Amino acid sequence: MTGWRLDGTAGGGDRRADRTGPGVGTGPADGAERWLAGLRADTGADQRRRASWLSRQAEEEATLLGVLADLAERGRPAVVDVAGGRRHRGVVGIVGEDFVGLRTEGGTPVLVARAAITGVRPAPGDTGAVGDRRLAPQVTLAGVLSSIAGSGARLVLVPFGGGEPIAGELRSVGTDVMALRLDADGGSVHVPLAAVAEVQLAVSG
Repeated sequence: MTGWRLDGTAGGGDRRADRTGPGVGTGPADGAERWLAGLRADTGADQRRRASWLSRQAEEEATLLGVLADLAERGRPAVVDVAGGRRHRGVVGIVGEDFVGLRTEGGTPVLVARAAITGVRPAPGDTGAVGDRRLAPQVTLAGVLSSIAGSGARLVLVPFGGGEPIAGELRSVGTDVMALRLDADGGSVHVPLAAVAEVQLAVSG
């Protein structure tokens, strides 16, 4: 008769050390180590699956407002594409209810209406902007413009649809319209706020 010992060798005179069974190697410790390694591999796979699920869930709950807020908090450059084919590269500084404000690489402050944003691209290698938070910003584009009206602030307004930009000094802001003194001839123009895709700011003096 041949019996199996704990060391994996055959008893009763037949000492074939190359015969092994499941979980049996040169000794009990080998089998335990393989078993623990399998548990560690299973646990690692479960953790990766859970991390992937959480990441996917966050992306499914993302909003444009949240993405912009993430970029603003990190102070990293981003590219904002605007309706009509315009594009701005800079750092997001403020996120409002209906606009985003950024300072371009050239130093120009630009306010872009949220409705005019066609794409937001973080800097290469920056994948941290998830945007799954819930925000309720109080500041609006009209409010920001009202705060600088009459101060000598010069604006360049770019309308939706790729129309001709309008340059002038901001005189006042009403409920849904702003008044400018035109650089071209010194005349006045009233521009509906809803028609504005972006505003480039330059304070004189």
